[in-house]
Amino acid sequence: MKHVVTILICLFCLNATFAQHHNTKNSKSNHEQSKSYIMIDDYREVYKKSPDLKDSANYMVVQGDTLIAISSGKKRSIPFEYKDENFLNIYKTVAFNGNYKNKDGKSYLKYWKTGLKIYFSESVSSSTQKSLKKFAKEISEGVDSLNISFVNDINKANYIIYFNGDFEYNPNLEKSDAEYYINWNGKNQITKGFIKLNRTVYFNETLINEKMQQLFLESLGYFKTTNKLNCNSFFSNCNDSEKKFGALDKEILKYHYSYGICKGIDEETFDSLHEKAKNHKKNHPEIPYSVVHIEQ
Repeated sequence: MKHVVTILICLFCLNATFAQHHNTKNSKSNHEQSKSYIMIDDYREVYKKSPDLKDSANYMVVQGDTLIAISSGKKRSIPFEYKDENFLNIYKTVAFNGNYKNKDGKSYLKYWKTGLKIYFSESVSSSTQKSLKKFAKEISEGVDSLNISFVNDINKANYIIYFNGDFEYNPNLEKSDAEYYINWNGKNQITKGFIKLNRTVYFNETLINEKMQQLFLESLGYFKTTNKLNCNSFFSNCNDSEKKFGALDKEILKYHYSYGICKGIDEETFDSLHEKAKNHKKNHPEIPYSVVHIEQ
């Protein structure tokens, strides 16, 4: 019997013990008898009900813990992505934006679940468009689940970039000189994005491109800049040097969109999951620890 301990994500991130049971005595029936299980307390939290324990086929007991068989739907299992404490401290400063908190008083990770489809207003020059397209390709290359494309039909877009004097695509930006605005759903998945710049303030191509790139990168996760990084980092709040999308910036973005971590969670849950993953690795190095993404 093989038990694989992982994290189960079921529309939201939940810390759960997850196991797979394989009957190896009869290889012909392996596929039929392979099942997925979660801890009984996690089952109650996910499904908001108690499991049916009348049929022994619905559960199993391992080392005193009751594991409940589940229907996992579309499942994707990825090894948990471990990071050192220094990186995690920087990442959390950037990714958990305390400028906005939910009704529960917590900040949550925000991310694009679906691909970005960007539309430029007619006033955005071809050179500025080319610059952002190049930047988007650079930062998204090799990043899991972050897909960026550009469209000419505004009806197909979920992201609009425009200048003052254009049609006001988002009333929340009416008085802004340089700002982005994003919408997200109840799962903390970003669904729409906007960038607006004032060409009176940003009066040449260099200023426009630099500011547009900065806002665009921040809008990919409602990221917050910090004083913990060098001035040339896009995630630094220092404006004394030219920004370069360096190795650490790339690592932060890749980690944010990695399938090896939980998405859309609050900082307390984030810390708890990492602590348990770290303890598991220390105590049970022979047993894999994974993130399981499930769509039901």
